[in-house]
Amino acid sequence: MLRFLSKYSKELNSVFASKGSFAQNFAITFSGSSAALLLGFIFTPFLARIFTPDTYGYFALYIAITTNLGILSTLQLTRAFILPKSEEEFLELLRTTLVVLITVVLLLLVIVLLFKELVFKAIGGNGFWLYLIPITVLFIAIGDVLRSWNIRLKLFSRNASSQISGSVVPRSTALVIGLLTSAQYGALVVGDFLSKIFESIILLGREKLRKILSLSLNLKIFSTIKYYRNYPSYILPATWLSMLSAQLPIYFFMSYFDATSVGFYSFANSMLNLPVTIMAGAVAPVFLQKASETYNDSPLQMSRIVYELANRLFLVGILPMLVLIVYGDVIFEMVLGDQWIESGRLARYMGLYFLLSVVYVPLTSLFRIYGKERILLLLNLSLVILNSLGLVLGVFLNDIDAAIIFFSISNCVIYLVGIAFAFRLSGVPYARVLARWVAICILGYLLIWASRFFIGI
Repeated sequence: MLRFLSKYSKELNSVFASKGSFAQNFAITFSGSSAALLLGFIFTPFLARIFTPDTYGYFALYIAITTNLGILSTLQLTRAFILPKSEEEFLELLRTTLVVLITVVLLLLVIVLLFKELVFKAIGGNGFWLYLIPITVLFIAIGDVLRSWNIRLKLFSRNASSQISGSVVPRSTALVIGLLTSAQYGALVVGDFLSKIFESIILLGREKLRKILSLSLNLKIFSTIKYYRNYPSYILPATWLSMLSAQLPIYFFMSYFDATSVGFYSFANSMLNLPVTIMAGAVAPVFLQKASETYNDSPLQMSRIVYELANRLFLVGILPMLVLIVYGDVIFEMVLGDQWIESGRLARYMGLYFLLSVVYVPLTSLFRIYGKERILLLLNLSLVILNSLGLVLGVFLNDIDAAIIFFSISNCVIYLVGIAFAFRLSGVPYARVLARWVAICILGYLLIWASRFFIGI
């Protein structure tokens, strides 16, 4: 155990002490994610005492709908921004992406205006802010465009700044509106909408705005989509399926249980996503840029950088996640109040697959680099199927805890398979590495659970 702790400490130090452009870029994105995480934790206890699980459940449904539409609105062409070798080729891809985005948003606006009653019923209300759906989708997509553009330009500091804005603005706005009104979920929606606007402003910059305004329409749009057809054909459905798989409990619980159950799950999910954002969210864009360069310039080095990244992320994430798995209900009750104990219990079941997602999310970029987008699509399709089966079984048993347990197991299985595929592509001995990780998880869980047993809580 002492040997493991010593190695764990060294790995932590190496993450922050490494020199070079990759380490520097990671430090920038990590700092932005850390600040966003800290600010999120500061606001969360206050929001948890103002908004009820029922209110948060309806808000989660709204977010699920807009984020799904946001992914579809760009055909995921933004994921190809790093590929064009010339500025002219990139601007053509940018032009095509913006035309697709505007077309989708206008179509959504027409649908909302023509079928507003159905939209109101689906979201669970009839407030004027429901008309924000198309505009929210627009800014979600614009944020994706600008973040991907910044990755191409290695402007990671600008992306890091937007993360902080994305953490502060929605929470502070919701807190103020919630205190001044009856704390309806419209306050959460308005806060989220304003955060999207602020993020876009921070991400944009004068030079990018000038280039966007200088773009003109031409007849190359369809040929550009054809050239990058793997992205709407494979990356888009893979990304959408990945998003859908995480949101399945929202749709199942809203249909078969109630909005309160959705609120418990969504709040637990959002709390677990904060540390995941700090690690996977910080390293993924930097790793994509670094791995692309390494694959083109020194492909024999891929196994080394992939293993080092994955192992460090695992070792950094395992301790806090195991603590959450064992003490989740206690932590949620102490920090957020009695009404969120159920969220803490669900978080305990979900912790392990979130730990694996810290490693899995950055490694998914390897499927694009190696031209194996079909594998990622099949993995995410399998994830949706297994997650659905697990939730159906939980609904059949009329047990939310059972549904989340089955849901978590299916996520763990697919993430492990996906990590193994990524390791195999890059030449990492996946069987030995994964066996060691499993042994560490079991040993760490037993030790931390023993501490709770002796404390008696």
